[in-house]
Amino acid sequence: MFKFIDDFNYEVIVSFDLECSQLQFDHALIIVKKGDKLLLTKHKERGFEFVGGKRESNETIEEAAIRETFEETGVYIKNVKRFCYYTVYAEETFNKLVFIADFEKQGIQPQFEQKTKGSYFLTIEEIKALDQLSFHMKDEGMNYILERFSFFLHK
Repeated sequence: MFKFIDDFNYEVIVSFDLECSQLQFDHALIIVKKGDKLLLTKHKERGFEFVGGKRESNETIEEAAIRETFEETGVYIKNVKRFCYYTVYAEETFNKLVFIADFEKQGIQPQFEQKTKGSYFLTIEEIKALDQLSFHMKDEGMNYILERFSFFLHK
């Protein structure tokens, strides 16, 4: 387990202990692997970030991960697996489940998704060099997750 204080002064916990987690997950973050590159989208206001979003009432958190990936980037994914989770102790505590997945194929980004600007595949080094990274991508938790994830890139 990794603890830190985020930019909004909230305590955040990142845990890879998914077997012990009895938490309700309504938010998903998806790290999609294509060779040695990872999928990012460019949010019109926040900048470059991994795909993510909220679970709708009629879907599982895994279904939300698949839907959000397609809506934001037009990318179809496969081998979707739970990787870790964030718990953010804000005014309203929330839990975000982080998934890893493999790129399957590129489709066309739906027109109804207006907040993002498509898909970008970048290496971890290229991601770290971006000057327009979302605040989500700059926190200590994301650095910790990427360190742990880098092991999977060469599998």
